[in-house]
Amino acid sequence: MTLIKNVESDFNSTQGDELYRLKAALKQNPLPKYGSKQSDKFYDEMLAGKLLTNNTDIASVLNTKFGISSDSFTGAGMSVPWDMNYEKSTSREYLVKNVWETDSDVWAWVLDPAFANYSRVVSDLLKTAPTKASNTVDLKQSIDIVMSRMKNVSGIPPVIRFQKFSESKYSKQVGRYSSDYVFFSNLHDVWDLSIEQAAEASGYRLSNASSDAPDTKLFIWLYVPTHAHSVRKATWGNVLEILQQ
Repeated sequence: MTLIKNVESDFNSTQGDELYRLKAALKQNPLPKYGSKQSDKFYDEMLAGKLLTNNTDIASVLNTKFGISSDSFTGAGMSVPWDMNYEKSTSREYLVKNVWETDSDVWAWVLDPAFANYSRVVSDLLKTAPTKASNTVDLKQSIDIVMSRMKNVSGIPPVIRFQKFSESKYSKQVGRYSSDYVFFSNLHDVWDLSIEQAAEASGYRLSNASSDAPDTKLFIWLYVPTHAHSVRKATWGNVLEILQQ
């Protein structure tokens, strides 16, 4: 595919940090306009994503800045479960900017010990007060709005994210310092699941109790954005659009 070869060439020849170089290369080689057939649009976007991740250096940028791994990211907008079988996908996934927990649309929980909370149902967790000073609005007073937004299939979806790591790595953001975007799950898809089931549906497996280090904690973020551009379906089309902005 000549287009990807040109992207690779311009990426290698451009000066600056890696993300800037990738964006510049894609801007210099814009993707062609698609026809009216959704099947053609889908295939072309998936092929472009596949060819980009075949380049080791570009794949590294996508992994660092977006958390994209060709092992688990299909670009079809559905999370591949932890067992790496995309046919079992049940949870829609979204790309969200790596915002601070103090963002007015974020609530955060830090649960310790982590393993003691695996069986808690997601909907029950949201009835409890966040454990960190994140959103200043009382979630209990807003839960009806969250549920209403969650059930509105044509609206902006509330999304949720699960991670487990040492508190020493805690960035006070919804992702690692180096990330520009992170993955979240559609809250509606995991509402009635346990935290462990929800995390596994998102592609993230919570280990058993015996493997938890003393300072390991379970981090959960609820994001209820008010702007459509704040939460984008995790498709290759949207990744490519972000990279060409």
